[in-house]
Amino acid sequence: SLAALAANVRSKDLTATMNSFFSNLRYYPVDPQIVGGYEDYIFFKNRLDNFFTKAVLSEFSIETLGVSIGIGGDTAQARANLRCRYTDNQGKVHLIAETIEMTLEKDSEWGITEIYAYGSEGQTGMQFPPEI
Repeated sequence: SLAALAANVRSKDLTATMNSFFSNLRYYPVDPQIVGGYEDYIFFKNRLDNFFTKAVLSEFSIETLGVSIGIGGDTAQARANLRCRYTDNQGKVHLIAETIEMTLEKDSEWGITEIYAYGSEGQTGMQFPPEI
C-alpha cells in the first residue's frame, strides 16, 4: 500500500521501500541522463539510498487521490500527492510537494513499475528523491 511505502520512506528503510517497486521500474526524474528519458530500478535505488544517507527527513507523506484498476485486474494507475520536507547535508531545509502518478502491476503482490510527476502539462520529471 502507499501508506506502507510512505512509512518505509519515513523510517529510511531502503530494502522495505524498494519492495514496493518491481525490477522493471521506469522512474522519470527531473534530470534524466537522457532528456525526456527514464531511469531504471538500480538508478532509483541508488538515488534513494543517497538521499536516506545524506538527508534528515522531517516529513514524508503520500496522499492517494485515486486509483483505477485495469480490466484484467492485474494493472492499475494511481495518482497521489507526495510531500517531503528534509534538511540536506549543508543544513538547508527543503520542501518537495508534487503530484505523482504510478503504474502498478500485480504478480503475487502489487508493485510499482512506473512513477513520475503529473501536472497540468501532463507527465513530467519527479523531484523526489532529490540529488544531494
